[in-house]
Amino acid sequence: MNSTTITTIASAAGAIITIISFAYFMFRNLKTDITTKIDDVKKDLNGLETKLTTRIDDVKKDLSGLEIKLTTRIDRLETRLDTRLSSIEAKIDKFVYDIAATKIKNAIKE
Repeated sequence: MNSTTITTIASAAGAIITIISFAYFMFRNLKTDITTKIDDVKKDLNGLETKLTTRIDDVKKDLSGLEIKLTTRIDRLETRLDTRLSSIEAKIDKFVYDIAATKIKNAIKE
């Protein structure tokens, strides 16, 4: 082997080492970037989970309040309907009584 061949081999080896070093550096930076992104996504997901949990609790409270309001409203409507039905029943009973009384008066007149 002559000195030119040795120099060429040494230059090629130096270039390969430089390429490998650069590739390693780039891979290490890429790995750090990916790890950082994964951590950021985890933080975002944890924040979203907290927000959703809080929102779910708020919605449950809202629904519970609506249920109480609806139940109260339904109870009031039932009471009003019962009162009106009782009034209508009383009017019907009076009407039936008046018809019977009128029939009796008509029968007596004849």
